[in-house]
Amino acid sequence: MPRTKPRLCPVGRHLLTPDRSTCLTCEGEAALAFISEFVSTLEPALDPLVVTEAISAAARSVDQLRRLRAHLEADSTALTAGSSNGPSVVIRLAQALANLGAVSVVVPTCVDCHRAKPLLNVVEEGRICNTCRRIRRAEACSHCGKTMPVGGRAPDGAAMCPNCWRRDPAQAAMCKVCHQLGPVSIRDPEGLATCVRCYRAPARICGSCGELGRIISGRSGTPLCVNCYAYPVQPCGRCGQVRPIARRARSGDPDLCDGCARPPLATCILCGGRRRCHFVAEGRPICIGCSPVRALPCAHCGDVRRATAQWPEGPVCRRCYGAALRRRGECTSCGQQRRLIDPPGPGAERCASCAGTSLAHVCGRCGIEDQLYERDLCPRCVLTERTTALLGGDDHVVPAALAPVHTAIIASPSAIQGLAWLQRGASASLLADLVRSGEPINHETLNALPEARSVPYLRDLLVASGALPMHQDRLSGLERWFAGALAATERDVDRRLLRAYATWAVLARMRRRSRGDDVSVGAANRARQRFRAAQRFLSWLERSGTTVASCGQAEIDTWLASGARSRYEIREFVVWAAGSGAMSDVEVPPKTWREGTGLDEDERWAVVRRLLHDNAIDTVDRVAGAFVLLFAQRLTTLTRLTVDNVTTAGATVSVRFGRDSAEIPDPLGELVLGLCSQRTGRSVGSPSTNWLFRGQRPGQPLSASRLGQRLTRINVGVRPGRRAALMQLAAELPAAVLADMLGIAPGTAVHWVRAAGGDWANYAAELVRIER
Repeated sequence: MPRTKPRLCPVGRHLLTPDRSTCLTCEGEAALAFISEFVSTLEPALDPLVVTEAISAAARSVDQLRRLRAHLEADSTALTAGSSNGPSVVIRLAQALANLGAVSVVVPTCVDCHRAKPLLNVVEEGRICNTCRRIRRAEACSHCGKTMPVGGRAPDGAAMCPNCWRRDPAQAAMCKVCHQLGPVSIRDPEGLATCVRCYRAPARICGSCGELGRIISGRSGTPLCVNCYAYPVQPCGRCGQVRPIARRARSGDPDLCDGCARPPLATCILCGGRRRCHFVAEGRPICIGCSPVRALPCAHCGDVRRATAQWPEGPVCRRCYGAALRRRGECTSCGQQRRLIDPPGPGAERCASCAGTSLAHVCGRCGIEDQLYERDLCPRCVLTERTTALLGGDDHVVPAALAPVHTAIIASPSAIQGLAWLQRGASASLLADLVRSGEPINHETLNALPEARSVPYLRDLLVASGALPMHQDRLSGLERWFAGALAATERDVDRRLLRAYATWAVLARMRRRSRGDDVSVGAANRARQRFRAAQRFLSWLERSGTTVASCGQAEIDTWLASGARSRYEIREFVVWAAGSGAMSDVEVPPKTWREGTGLDEDERWAVVRRLLHDNAIDTVDRVAGAFVLLFAQRLTTLTRLTVDNVTTAGATVSVRFGRDSAEIPDPLGELVLGLCSQRTGRSVGSPSTNWLFRGQRPGQPLSASRLGQRLTRINVGVRPGRRAALMQLAAELPAAVLADMLGIAPGTAVHWVRAAGGDWANYAAELVRIER
């Protein structure tokens, strides 16, 4: 007869229903006791009561306790091996024990991404997280062909990736805000759609301040806006500071704050650069620059850009974000020079203290209100720290010989540019290698280094900072180039003749004209051209069966007539060889004059007007282009101008290109004065410079080739424009005045006056006066 009344369990403590033959409560208590003893043996330092609470939280039913006990009895290393081949209750228990500080317990991770995440999906190798499950179930998109997780399916069942699914016209509608076709986020009662780009969560009353705003958290039971919500803070496992935690502990890594939780370095699959990337564990690293970010209208400038921050006034783009953090002025309330933040936006008038808000973005070392770079430090303090580490070696004590370099680097015009130079600059790596080697850093050490672009920059940095004396870098480089070119010369007789020519003609003349200063880039290039021409001439004589001593005027004429105009570059070599007795008395005429084409007058004045009135063009390009088109200046002359060449007398601005000064009318005069006021160097470690056109190398002016490239980029024809300006000035001025004002040779001035049809009545008198 079936039982109809409850009965006691075999232990006599619990009542059993008539249909039950075993006591579930007793089984659960027995399983809990076994598991508690098992964990206590594994982790004797943990409190047994705390362990029991963790087991009860992980196994919420008797069935889960039984499965947990059975798995631990079958595999004694289930909690220490870190394997995910087991029931989910084992994973929950391991995570709970790890949170309590268990030492031997290893939390199982996803078999694909190796992260300690909820492992809800069972595969053949173990368990995987939801993200890896979507990756495993990825299919080739029927629209774009990319293999991605399925975002949806077409009516015929074909897979579509999330991007194509959102762009599918069947899933999109015309947005009532931006009036563009896009994926629908919400529809109003009338059926009008709002796309995901324009949708904003509705504002609600904050339970703390009582104001209507955007609610970001309601976990406490009270809705809190962005100003009232306080992010939970705790000590960071890396820097030790008590800050909001951006990444929880996982895979043996501690809790990390937002300053320390940076993505790992990897090769981005989109741009190919090695940068800090997301999704590295998933096998598809994407750097921060290539990560898809929704573009929104900036609340400050109105441009549709990627939002760097979400401020009370709305999304803020990166450009406006940095400008707002650097914006300083006199607070209308306290009168101090502070960062102005209230009211939000470019029209801010009050500082944070007067506005009653918390002060953010403050350097923890110098106290300046600036955009922080890392570890609560501003870029300038980080630059100081890294420069000290680079120059100080292991003890972080900068030697006295390198103290000027240390001061010059940390005083760079842009701290961000200085940090980038320390991280990626070849000259910075070269400087670090020299410091680690322990060798004295002098000109002899730099000369012994292999030829590289980083060596001249490092030499300029050391000279500009005062760590090394002035050095003729280009002249020394030219000497080394001559040595290499002579070593490549095959015949001994040609090598000896070329060595004498380079030593007693080229280098001697350049040292004499430099007067202790370094030679210009153009002079060094011309010396190389003439030396190459002499090498080619000697090789041609050898192939013709003629020696240098037997070379006559017939051979010279044949050489000049059978090649390009560059063959006339042998003139200096032939004059020197004939004077030294190595060659007979022959003559090489100078290059014939080539007039070339000049710029049309209307076009020239149109370019001048654009340079004078277009504020979008850089001041350097405007002034240089105007000097070329109005005063017929060579680029090599412009790059040697200093602030001392500019003089002012009342409202009159004058620039001395040659012996005499030329008056500069406005608005060009104002541009010249503005260029003179910018005395800070443009490069890392560059001091205040006296050059009018500052270069990118410390203490050096802008090179003529670089200046020509800049003018070509803004459609300023240097050669045609200079010819047109010379033609006009030569038609209006005598040759002597033209030579003195523009700083050109008297013969050149006479030629241009003649070409312009100038008055020849006083030519002889002018020429005599010039020669005196």
